[in-house]
Amino acid sequence: MQYNDKISIVVPAYCEPSKVKRFMDAILNIDYPDNLIELILIDDCSPVSLEEIAASYGEVFKDKINFLFHRNQINSGRAVSRNVGISLATNSLIMFIDIDNLLEPYAIKKIVSFFHGKHFTAARINIRIDPARLSTSNYLRYFDSRYLGARNIPEGIISTRFFASDGIILTRDIINTIGGFDETFYHYGCEDEELGIRVSKAKYDFYFLPNAKAEDSDTPTLRRASERMVVYASKSFPVLKEKHPECVKDSLFSSYEVMLDDTRLRSKLLINVIHLLPLTTTRKSLLWLCDKLDAKAIKVPDFIYKFVLALSYIEGGKLR
Repeated sequence: MQYNDKISIVVPAYCEPSKVKRFMDAILNIDYPDNLIELILIDDCSPVSLEEIAASYGEVFKDKINFLFHRNQINSGRAVSRNVGISLATNSLIMFIDIDNLLEPYAIKKIVSFFHGKHFTAARINIRIDPARLSTSNYLRYFDSRYLGARNIPEGIISTRFFASDGIILTRDIINTIGGFDETFYHYGCEDEELGIRVSKAKYDFYFLPNAKAEDSDTPTLRRASERMVVYASKSFPVLKEKHPECVKDSLFSSYEVMLDDTRLRSKLLINVIHLLPLTTTRKSLLWLCDKLDAKAIKVPDFIYKFVLALSYIEGGKLR
C-alpha cells in the first residue's frame, strides 16, 4: 500500500526531559514516509522546561517530521493542552497520546490504513506494558490486565465508555462538529470521558485497533491510582454528572452514585453509614500492605486492588 495520508500527533506533557527523550526516540523509529507526520508537543508548564530537549529533537526531525513545540504559561491541565494541540494541528487526522506511551514502528501505518477514506470516525489503539516488566510488580500485572488488549478484543466497534485519551484518534470532521475537550475539567480525569459521551451522542463509530500498538513505559502504582481516584470522585466526576446525568449508569461505581442521588430515606441512611466507616484508615492500611507485597512472589488478588480503588472513590464522594 502506498501511504500518502497525513496525521497530527498531539502529546501533552508535564514531566521531566528524560521522558520526552524516550518518547522522541520511539518516534524516530516510526516507519512512515517523510513529512506526513506532524508531531505537536505541548509542555504544560513542566517544572523543568521541555524547550531545550524539544529543540534538540527539532533538528533531528528536520526533513522527516513536522515538529511543533508549545509551552503553556501556567499549568492548565490536559483538556486545555490538548485543545492547544488541536489549534496547532494542520491535518485531518489527529491522534492524542500520552508522553509515556511509546508508539511501535508500524503503529502509524496501521492507523492511517484504517482511517483512509473515513470522515466521522474515532478509534483507540492497543496500549500494553512490556511483558518482561509484569513479573516485577503485582500492581503492574493488574494494571496491564485492565487494558483492552489484555481482553483479546478484536478489531471493531466498541463502547465509548472505553474512550480514554491515551491513544485516541479522531478525524477533524468530528472535532469540527462536536468540539474539542471541555476545558472546565482541570483536575484528574473525565475530560476524555466527556468527549467520548459527545462522540456517542453524535452516533459516530468508535473502534478498537488491536494491531496499532504502543508500549506504556510508565511505572503506575496503586498509591498513585488511589490518590487520583479520590480527586476523580470529588472533583471531576461531579462535573461530568452535571453535564451528562446519563453517564451514571456506565460509571466506575454506579451503585454508589445511584444511592447518592436517591432521595429515599433508606438510601440516605445507607450512604450515611458508608460515610461513617473508617475509609481513609482502611485504604491507607491496605496500601501499605500492597506496597509490601508488590515485588513479592505472592500474588495479590485483583479484588484487593478493586477494593482499595472503591474505598478511594467513596472517600472522594464523601468530600463533595
